[in-house]
Amino acid sequence: MVRILILTSTFLSAFLLFVVQPLFAKFLLPYFGGTSSVWTISVFFYSVILLFGYIYAALLAGWKSKLAWSVHSILLVLAGAVLLSRWLGGNPPLLVDAVSGSTPALSVLLTLSYGVGLPVLLLASTSVVTQHLYSKITSENPYRLYALSNLGSLLGLAAYPFLFEPFTTLSFQSSLWMCFFVLFLVTLITAWRHLDKMNDKKEEISSDLINLHFEHRGAILIMAAIPTFLLVAVTEHLSRGIASFPLLWIVPLMLYLISFILTFRDNEKVSSKVPLGILSLLSLVPVLLVLPRLNMNAVNYWIGFLFINLAFFTICVYFHKRIYLVRPRVQDLGSFYVWLTLGGSIGSGIVGLVLPFILDSQIELYIGFGLLILYFSYKYLDWLSGIVGKSGVNLLKGLGVIAALTFILVLSVDSDSLVSERNFFGTLRVENHEQEVYGETVFVKTIVNGATNHGMQASDERYYKEAASYYGPDSGIDIAIRSFADEGTKPRVSVVGLGAGMMNAYCDEVESISYIEINPVVEIIARTYFTYLDICPEKTSVEIGDGRLLLEEKVLSGDIEYDLIMMDAFTDDSIPSHLLTIEAFLNAYQPLLSDKGIVAFHVTNKYLNLYSPIAGMAREAGYDVVSVKTFADKENELYKTTVWVLVAKPERIQTLLDYKNTKEYKGREIVWTDEKNSVMSVLSLDGSAGE
Repeated sequence: MVRILILTSTFLSAFLLFVVQPLFAKFLLPYFGGTSSVWTISVFFYSVILLFGYIYAALLAGWKSKLAWSVHSILLVLAGAVLLSRWLGGNPPLLVDAVSGSTPALSVLLTLSYGVGLPVLLLASTSVVTQHLYSKITSENPYRLYALSNLGSLLGLAAYPFLFEPFTTLSFQSSLWMCFFVLFLVTLITAWRHLDKMNDKKEEISSDLINLHFEHRGAILIMAAIPTFLLVAVTEHLSRGIASFPLLWIVPLMLYLISFILTFRDNEKVSSKVPLGILSLLSLVPVLLVLPRLNMNAVNYWIGFLFINLAFFTICVYFHKRIYLVRPRVQDLGSFYVWLTLGGSIGSGIVGLVLPFILDSQIELYIGFGLLILYFSYKYLDWLSGIVGKSGVNLLKGLGVIAALTFILVLSVDSDSLVSERNFFGTLRVENHEQEVYGETVFVKTIVNGATNHGMQASDERYYKEAASYYGPDSGIDIAIRSFADEGTKPRVSVVGLGAGMMNAYCDEVESISYIEINPVVEIIARTYFTYLDICPEKTSVEIGDGRLLLEEKVLSGDIEYDLIMMDAFTDDSIPSHLLTIEAFLNAYQPLLSDKGIVAFHVTNKYLNLYSPIAGMAREAGYDVVSVKTFADKENELYKTTVWVLVAKPERIQTLLDYKNTKEYKGREIVWTDEKNSVMSVLSLDGSAGE
């Protein structure tokens, strides 16, 4: 009975620990602009909490069993009470003052600590606690419980994007999580209490496991840091170009956990005639080819996604197997997990907190993979000497050095960049490019996020005041503004997403333009390297903050009305989904619209088809939609292929349909809510060209 309870509490704790991570991160996304950095900081937070959980468990192991049981039981009950008191009010706990501050990374950490800190710490300690308990009732290897714990974690992660997120609301998910937390604490307390009453103690495990010396601790630290460094770097790199949503967070983390399940067992399934180091090196070869082409289109992205995660998984198996080989005796079990988790915290902390202040660009994945190519080349290529000879091995090592350095330098250095700025919201670069305009070469400055144009301006005085890029003639925004001009009125415009400030090219046709931009660096770049905001400063204002939150504040003020609200927060192919929910429309957009008002969504995208949630949101509120597609001008490269969706009242839609390139949308509709939305439902190999 006690054995079953111990195994059950081990599984439940891991399951709950890894369900709450995407659950709470998804709740936080709308308050931090939907950026992938929310997950990056969350991974670091849970790594640190896991570390403190293991330290706490190691301390408990040194106490008398009854005292340890009493302390742990009190803390578990307190954690349950805290959860119920904070969550039963209807909304998950949120530190509003912290979120509105100027240090978003710290705000995420504070909010996570306040919301789930104590429960997560106790869940994190459970694996070590139950392994100690297990060693008292059986002579079996307690490390197998770590594999069971990782299995629970794996199932928790898999359940979230495929079961909980698509079919349940956030409120239901949080309530269900709390119910299972209560079940967990009852199970663990009962198991421990029954064990204390047992008179027949088993002998300690007799094994030849090592004593945990200083050199082992250092090795564990380094070998644990490398996989978590890659975990965060891979997740951030894959999320920043498409969207930050649970599936992309979870796949790398699942592979990370599977590597533990495979390696922390007494078997030879991970062994191979070919060394793991050679397999890791071979897995990196296709990564050299796919990373430079990752953001070209959806097919390239998903091929790259596959190969990058395969390389990441192989490397995790390699290092976690080496960690398992230096596992200590049961007496040092707590210390072992402390060093293991400390390494994990260091690896994730370097990416999440340190490198954003050191590197101007998000190149840590390139550096990490490049250095690993060097490491595996020098450590394992000698294995091939019997096949290719010593000279052949030396040649391969030389090629490895060249490949690694080329990989790092080519992908990390951009000679066209005038400036590169990195912060919590990502990396922005200003680049110089040449464009062909009616047979002439024109120099153009462009704001780039990843591989996507955020705004551009020609240096030639004949073109530098033109609305180019996605804002050209007969584009969605051009038609929206002309529809007012044709009626003899100048619209009041609100723009969510500043970019280079290109909307100011329409200054003569509008009454005013109010920009909202979440990233303060964007405004600095727009004013320093571009001149659009200087065209009509008397008509222009810029506010820094999340578009939805600031628009909702304007609704509460009650004295502002717009004829046109332009949502241009999607052009880096990474969408903040909280801007496309029915609550966003009813609480932020509709109350600010004039009777003939239009909401224009710029949805040009390589990976996601956003027609359906926009149409569902609009029609749920009694509005209708038209799509506007324009194609790149072969003679004038200043104008790009672009897709817009215009939302207005039905009578206004009929007017818009008279313009070129407009088409009434009659496709699928999805109504996203703040409580229930899934980016998986709009994934598309055709992107916005899918309709």
